[in-house]
Amino acid sequence: MTAQQTILLFGTVTLMGCGSGLVLIHDSNPLLKGLNWMGGALVVGGAAAALTLTATAFPAIEPAANFFVLAAFMCCYRADRYLIGLEAGPNRLAKVLLGVQGLTAILQWAHIIGTRGATTVVSALIAAQLLSTSELIRRNAPAKIRLITRCTVAMMRLLALANVARGGASAMGLLTQQHWSEALNLLTYNVFVAAAIGLAFAFFWRTTAKLSLELEHMASTDPLTRVYNRRVFLQWCESEQARSRRSGVPFSLLMLDFDHFKRINDTFGHHVGDRVLCSAVERIQDSVRGIDVLCRWGGEEFTVLLPNASEQATCLVAERIRQNIRGMKSADPQFASEEFAQLQLSASIGTATYLGEEDNVQLMLQRADAALYEAKGAGRNRVVLSTALLPPKEACAPSALVLEPQ
Repeated sequence: MTAQQTILLFGTVTLMGCGSGLVLIHDSNPLLKGLNWMGGALVVGGAAAALTLTATAFPAIEPAANFFVLAAFMCCYRADRYLIGLEAGPNRLAKVLLGVQGLTAILQWAHIIGTRGATTVVSALIAAQLLSTSELIRRNAPAKIRLITRCTVAMMRLLALANVARGGASAMGLLTQQHWSEALNLLTYNVFVAAAIGLAFAFFWRTTAKLSLELEHMASTDPLTRVYNRRVFLQWCESEQARSRRSGVPFSLLMLDFDHFKRINDTFGHHVGDRVLCSAVERIQDSVRGIDVLCRWGGEEFTVLLPNASEQATCLVAERIRQNIRGMKSADPQFASEEFAQLQLSASIGTATYLGEEDNVQLMLQRADAALYEAKGAGRNRVVLSTALLPPKEACAPSALVLEPQ
């Protein structure tokens, strides 16, 4: 058995075995998105290696082997679309590439073009598919797994370059020369098998890393409103407190509760209440900065961390939130119908600003909570500012404190 036949046999067994394993892993854990398609790509690649091995004795099989190689890389593209979370959708490039490859195979079987021309064409088609897949991965890479993503993109682009070089060598007639043909073919087979194994390993790494990110996100956010939960919010607060102690720049907390929200649930049902709550959260997010951290504290109660925010700035932000929530009914189309004519939504807000080393997050939350209940006791739909370590007694300016009493 020649060296070429040995590597092709090794590739057939290895790729089919690894591919079948990835399909079985996906069946046991469907959350590993796209892994079945990557497994399919390896199985198809193994079939291509088997056909190439057979083509050494039956040259007429060579066009089918080329077709399977191209199909394997198209399966890789589909695997990455599923991993990214995109719908499968029509792949226009794939249709064009398969059409060109099909026409090339027909011409080769009809002896209109030879192995030299067919190799040049299929190398260009594979390079085009690899570049398309690498660009898809690069554009949609999650920030936290950029390292393995960059490695994957680099491997695909190097493999595309290798195919361009192979196509060029074929076009120049090097593959028809006995001295060059055996060495280049052996190199090609080794590169394809190694690249397939490397891309499969990288894909498996990316799927598990992405799943870990998704699980981490689920564990850190509220499932309804998609904002942070209490555990993660407190971690942000502790980090901000440490930063503030080092720099001396204050930060603030807001505690917000929607007034009489139970009436909305009782009148329209919890499904409507959930829609209202999500829309109100969007209003809060539109009212704060990108660096501010919003958390669902529990029920209809939310907290906001405002880094680098003084008492005056905090009061302005709180008042902007209050006004935007109050304006939901008139500005949001989903609440403009007669069904929601009785809907009245407002918020009471308490604030607390970091007062120095003797202060801490728990004391700030206590002050903000006390200020919130003072706002509710004063008639709701207003902002109360805490300025002492003890429960608050001083409020914002009268225009911010007494607004549209219920």
